[in-house]
Amino acid sequence: MTKRHESGGGFKVILLGDRNVGKTRLAEWCQSEGYTEEYSASHDPALYRLLMNTNRGPIHFDVWDLPGEVKSIDILRKHVDDADAAILMFDLQNPSSLDSIPLWLPTANEAFPVALCGNKHEVDQAREYANGILPDGVEEFYSQVGSFTLEWEHMSPELTTGDLPSTGHIQILPITTTFGDNWRGITWFPLPDHIKPRRDDEWRLTYRGVLPFDFFIPEACMCFIQAPDGTLEDHIAYHSFGHELHRTRYTFKDYIERLVASYGFWYWGETLCSESRFSAQVLSFRANMPRIFEGYEDGLFQP
Repeated sequence: MTKRHESGGGFKVILLGDRNVGKTRLAEWCQSEGYTEEYSASHDPALYRLLMNTNRGPIHFDVWDLPGEVKSIDILRKHVDDADAAILMFDLQNPSSLDSIPLWLPTANEAFPVALCGNKHEVDQAREYANGILPDGVEEFYSQVGSFTLEWEHMSPELTTGDLPSTGHIQILPITTTFGDNWRGITWFPLPDHIKPRRDDEWRLTYRGVLPFDFFIPEACMCFIQAPDGTLEDHIAYHSFGHELHRTRYTFKDYIERLVASYGFWYWGETLCSESRFSAQVLSFRANMPRIFEGYEDGLFQP
């Protein structure tokens, strides 16, 4: 026990590892008992004071978050020499951060315990791509559910009407697939014919920040729209690749509620768009959903 403990100070724990592996997020989570909506990468050592109540009284921890780009051995030693424990962190999605662990080990004192922590850093990576702010409900959904695929086919054609498929397709993409550079130069749509682009609008003819999150068929998706400055629009949209984009009045949270109620019926997302309210797919949806699923609520699926 150090003099700091004898005088009532907390146990000192240091967080070590490359930048963007989640050290700051871990410290914030421990301090607040939950992740906060706002996040910014740390560039200076930061102290987080934690209190743990036990049957032998309260225990205090002083957790020091040391930024990954720290190069000065003097700065590191200032915080490491009197530490009681260290947590070495790496990102499970970034193998190079694990390769760096041996470089951080000599920094840690052999006299105290060292724990190795692999962090699933997908949400932080997505948030960074989205200029620090993810659309409402995205972080909660991906923390609790994550990506998944669902397909079904109705096998009693006598109960359905029309020639279009009575099938369901859902493909919620991984969060870092949606919020990443995967779509640059791939997702695009032109301006309407009646609008002549200005010089500063030329980017709109070739590429728009269309970020698919429900890639239900290869030709179309439900998506977020990202402006050139990285800002995301609040409402989701329907996008047919190379053709049109139809905005909706619904947020991601609203969409997930309706996705569950729709069972991912073929092209159901078009029901949320005023431009496609009379399309063959929407008419098929409205005619067949009540025949296949009990409790269908048509009011959920309005532009």
